[in-house]
Amino acid sequence: MEESLKALMHPLRWRIIQQLAGGPSTAGEINAKLTDVAPATLYRHLQALLTADLIAVTDEKPVRGAVEKTYTLAGLLDDSDPSPESRRNQAALVLGLLQADVLAYLKTPLDPDPAGLTLTRTEIYATPQELDELSKALTEALTPLLHPHEGATPHHLGLIMTPETTTGQDDS
Repeated sequence: MEESLKALMHPLRWRIIQQLAGGPSTAGEINAKLTDVAPATLYRHLQALLTADLIAVTDEKPVRGAVEKTYTLAGLLDDSDPSPESRRNQAALVLGLLQADVLAYLKTPLDPDPAGLTLTRTEIYATPQELDELSKALTEALTPLLHPHEGATPHHLGLIMTPETTTGQDDS
């Protein structure tokens, strides 16, 4: 994990990961969104992320005499391992991505629209069935918003839900 986290210390690599968090992409698609990055620089950082096992190549196809690769999140970023260690690493990564999003937003001239940045933490009370229903409702509500469409601008949404670790009673 230490190798993976070191690889993520570079801000451009964070930006690449943020692009891949939206789904698999080719280097050309990533470069179209990261317009301030030279293609050679992008390829160098993609290789560093591949070496650190943070991304993987999921498809290769010949395009005009070269091989176009499709990249996706992998390793530490792949949420298929439910072990506590893997979940700790994923939580650190998600929190880092959210922090990077907030810091990038705060570097821009602030938008007077109050919907531009929302930071909140709240406690909810739910049964396992209610949590399942919440998950399904969130999936239903968010699925139409996962892809670009007419008039839409990108926003980053972070959601982490953890069970309470105390009994909820005041010990004083």
